[in-house]
Formats: sequence, C-alpha cells, structure tokens
Amino acid sequence: MVSIWKVFHNQLTSTFLIDGFNELLTLNDFVEKQEDQLKSTAKIFKGTIQETLENVISSTMCELTTQEQEKNHIKFQNLMNLTTRMLHTVLLTIVDNTVNNYLRLFDHFLIEEGKIFLTPQFTFDFAFVKDTNKLDLIPSIEVFNTRVLSLLVLLEDTLSDLPAVNLPIVDIEAKPVSFDDCNDIIHNARDKLIVTLNTLYSFLNNFLDDRRHLEYVLSLNSETYPVEFDEKGQRSLQDYKDKLAEFDRVLNV
Repeated sequence: MVSIWKVFHNQLTSTFLIDGFNELLTLNDFVEKQEDQLKSTAKIFKGTIQETLENVISSTMCELTTQEQEKNHIKFQNLMNLTTRMLHTVLLTIVDNTVNNYLRLFDHFLIEEGKIFLTPQFTFDFAFVKDTNKLDLIPSIEVFNTRVLSLLVLLEDTLSDLPAVNLPIVDIEAKPVSFDDCNDIIHNARDKLIVTLNTLYSFLNNFLDDRRHLEYVLSLNSETYPVEFDEKGQRSLQDYKDKLAEFDRVLNV
C-alpha cells in the first residue's frame, strides 16, 4: 500500500488545466493546448495507477500458491476498494487545484482598470461582418463563451473514466465510490466562471457599442453609393462636405 499511496501523493500537484500560457493565443490554440494538458495528465495519472496496482498484485500472487491466491481473493478485493477511495481523496485535491487554476486565468483580468498592465492571453479580430452589416469580434463572444466553458465539461467527462481501473490478472471489481463531490467542485467553478466572463464581456460589448456609429458607413457599397447619394444631382456643396467629414471620422478611428 505504501507504493500505491506514493503514486497518489506524487500526483497531488498535478492539474488537468493550467492558468495560462506565456504567449498570445487564438481561441482555437488555447483550447487545443488545454485539451492536450487534460488528456495527457489523465493518461499519465490513470496509467501510473494501473501499472502500480498490477505490479503490487502480481508480485504478491507470485509468492502465493493457487490455493493461497483463492484465500487471498478478499484481500485483493479490499485492496481495490481502498485504492478507489484513495483515488477519490486525491482527485478531490487535484480537481480543486485544477478549477482554481482555470478560474485564476480569467479572474486576474478583473483588476481595476489603470492599476496595472496585464499581458493579454487571447487574440481577437475586430471586423465588419458583411452578412450582418455589424461590427463584431472574431471569434464572437458567444463562440468564445461556449469554447471556454466546454473545457470544464471535458474535465468532468474525463474524471468519470478515471476510477475505472481494470485488473485482468485477478477477477475482482472495485465497489463503486461516488465522485459526485468532484463534479460539484466543477459545477461551482463553472458558475463562478460565468460571472467572471460576463463581467469581462461587458467591456468587450462596450468597446463594440462605442463604434456602432461606424457600421452605417462601412455598410455602404463603394461602387453604387456615389450615385445613390446624389441620384438627381441636386445635393448642395455643404451636403458633400458633411458627408466627406463623416467618412473622414471613420478613416481616423
């Protein structure tokens, strides 16, 4: 049991998601890196547990006769049950560390404006979308929100598979242990993250709203508008000056 607990103890500092990267990333690159972190950590974590359990049980079985193995079946069963409970205890810590890391990535952008310069994590394109004749961010806030929250869903799905440790060398199954409290941590973190994201989105929406006056000019057809503006050729010189001044404001944004 010492070697099994050592494996768990060594994993206590692991996290399935991390609190940022030292480079500016697109949303897709960010999600991909976090998914890689989640999958690789889970694979290492589960593989190490599986290997350690198999080694412990295999070495024990080699020292026992077939009759003794049958008598010790209950001991192997208890070992699996205890290991599952240990896994549960350790996962609680890891999951808590993981969601705190992930929340910290977004929380630190809530520092009062002007107090400190923060290095951005994400890149957005500021663009005029012709299909809607609207200024928008690419990816949109809706897409960004869905992708960022999806990582917590993936975390929950990944955790559901971790307790399933298979030991074909012995015919035993671990008694089920509820991991609902791990999921509760994730759900609570998701609720907190939604609040934080909504606050951050308000700044982005304000940025867009402050520039909505540009949409009319940007939506004009450069080939047909000159004719449409003065179709009958009766516009005054002041009308032309005013319209050029409006275009000039757009060019100087």
